[in-house]
Amino acid sequence: SGSFAGEFYRINALSGVAQAKVFLGFQPKLTCAAFGFASTATVARDPSTGKDTVYVAAPDGYLYALDALTLKQDWRSPIAIPSKKINNYFQWSSPTVVNGKIYVGISSGCDKPLIRGGIAAYQQTTGKKIATFYTVPKGAIGGSVWSSVAVDSGGDVYATTGNGPGLSAKYDTDSILKLSPALKLLARFQVPKAQITGDGDFGGSPTVFTTRIKGTTAQLVGACNKNGRYYALRRSSMELVGTRR
Repeated sequence: SGSFAGEFYRINALSGVAQAKVFLGFQPKLTCAAFGFASTATVARDPSTGKDTVYVAAPDGYLYALDALTLKQDWRSPIAIPSKKINNYFQWSSPTVVNGKIYVGISSGCDKPLIRGGIAAYQQTTGKKIATFYTVPKGAIGGSVWSSVAVDSGGDVYATTGNGPGLSAKYDTDSILKLSPALKLLARFQVPKAQITGDGDFGGSPTVFTTRIKGTTAQLVGACNKNGRYYALRRSSMELVGTRR
């Protein structure tokens, strides 16, 4: 568990006693409020060693792999390293570990300033970065991926994105995205213009699920936007099935 002060702890679930800790960064107040950990760690078995490993997206902008017993570092890789002069990048997104890969979102601290948002993918065993998808073109800003991505049984990746500059919905902002395991864009749903609101991010993670529609099994993905609407999409086409306030 990560703390506001930037310490990461291994805590006994029965006694509540801290058994190990390591400092993994703290962002001071510059252009945003001061903050330590915001993301949640993921525990998964390393496919090469068979050991339980803790994967942590830390406040210092790095992705860590830590031994689950000792919190000793196995490796670390950069996600997006924050500036020492302004609060630009910050790690809100938690790592998603699946099929030997780790996916994590790239986001700003508090939009002061906005950054170029995206998703990074890593090899689980080594931490080598294998792909990056950006939600806006080079030179543009916005489209932070605030939350954790979801992955379906076929390995396709789903991510929700924030607003673009000027609270607009340009490029792949204000969207639910479907990407390949290598983070190639396959399809996109973007909030309709009439439903776009100020600061209209998708702030929560997408969820993949199966339901019945008119007697037929449907594979869906859904997420809630800050406009107060939950959008459910057919995964195969990313077409809207329904929405509910």
